Amino acid sequence: MEKGEQIRDQIKSLLDNANITYRYMEHEETKTSEESAQIRGTKLSEGAKAIIMKGKKSENNIMVVVPADKRISSENVKSLLGEKYEFENPDVIFERYGLKVGAVPPFGNLLGLTTYVDTQIANSSTISFNCGLRTCSIIMDGRDFASLSGCEVGEFAE
Repeated sequence: MEKGEQIRDQIKSLLDNANITYRYMEHEETKTSEESAQIRGTKLSEGAKAIIMKGKKSENNIMVVVPADKRISSENVKSLLGEKYEFENPDVIFERYGLKVGAVPPFGNLLGLTTYVDTQIANSSTISFNCGLRTCSIIMDGRDFASLSGCEVGEFAE
């Protein structure tokens, strides 16, 4: 079983064990947030874009989750975390976490990553995301996600 399948199963197990209502779907491979929203029949703004970043000095990885129709505010991340962060190399993400960019789920806690989530995601009644593979998605309540993910909530999008 590949790492993406393991992560998908861990997320489903976590949700099931917490009695969280969610919708799981399998679909053709998607590579962009726009493709994912279209195939799921959801709004782009409901997509939870999970991005693994690397500290410029510390080289520590973190995860930042923003709405799919927004970008990460590098300035906000730097001012809130005290360090400048950049996007981690996709090859490193695959090597280290076994996940392809576009399949990274917002549950950084399952990858051993401190996770920072934009308030818009944490307060949303509906979020959607690829869950370990580019061919499967979960749609759920953002407030349930925030309570289960062990994330820190703040203003991370622009």
